[in-house]
Amino acid sequence: MTRVLFLGYDPGTVDYSDPALPPGMTAEKVRVGIEVAMKEFALRGWEADGGRPRGYAAGTWGPPGASALIGHDGSAWREEW
Repeated sequence: MTRVLFLGYDPGTVDYSDPALPPGMTAEKVRVGIEVAMKEFALRGWEADGGRPRGYAAGTWGPPGASALIGHDGSAWREEW
């Protein structure tokens, strides 16, 4: 099975006649694939929020989860000078 990843595109705006895409691909098939993936995420206990970036205040080091993401192995962000 061919897998295609569309990041940041509404499936309804993609040109499915593009020869780089698998034949027979449609917006409906992409939407069904997204639904299946979100259900699988939820079953695995992951937040099924679409993986959208979370906002944070300008001038900060990013969302609180950023430190937790790299901190699991003792890493840390370099402080500004």
